[in-house]
Amino acid sequence: MKKDAKKETKESDEERKKRIRKELETYVEVIRALDSYRAFRRLDPRLVERTITKSGSEELRKVYHSIEGDMKRMAYYPAKVKEFRGMYRTMTAMKLLAAIASVFVVGIGIATLERSSVVSEALGNPVFVAVAVLLPIAAFNLSVLSEFRLRKKLAKTYEGKFSAERARIGAAVQSLIRILNDKVREYGEDPKKYKLSLFHDDYRL
Repeated sequence: MKKDAKKETKESDEERKKRIRKELETYVEVIRALDSYRAFRRLDPRLVERTITKSGSEELRKVYHSIEGDMKRMAYYPAKVKEFRGMYRTMTAMKLLAAIASVFVVGIGIATLERSSVVSEALGNPVFVAVAVLLPIAAFNLSVLSEFRLRKKLAKTYEGKFSAERARIGAAVQSLIRILNDKVREYGEDPKKYKLSLFHDDYRL
């Protein structure tokens, strides 16, 4: 019985350590994401929203809620500016195409498991093989390239805009850095495991 109790305690300690690491890593991920939005390196706030929702952290939710409007104004600005509309639509279309291509590949995989003979016959067709292989790759690369071009042009052309929004996002990042440092000390974790590499150097790390 004593051995079982020790085993249960040990497993509980391991689970606790795993939970702590996941919590701190989520803070690092959110801090990096918000800093990248501040630097115009990301455009879609839904990515960080999903991370925060999944974490279940009330602190992260409160901090994000305080800058949610700022991030969305910055994120959807290209769609409102005439010269960016075409680029924004292209980026959206490429992302949709990449998603469809991914579903297509998954469908082929499922069909292979269920009707291998039909798929084997189709794979004998060089056109089908070329489409199956090249479509997902091309769609993904076009998606990444279109977003990169939009981000680059946005950062270059609108560097002087959104100063107030970016300042508030910077303050939110600083707040999360402080919380992260406090938690690392509280949990007795090694700070080197949660080192931050950020676009801006005006934070107190």
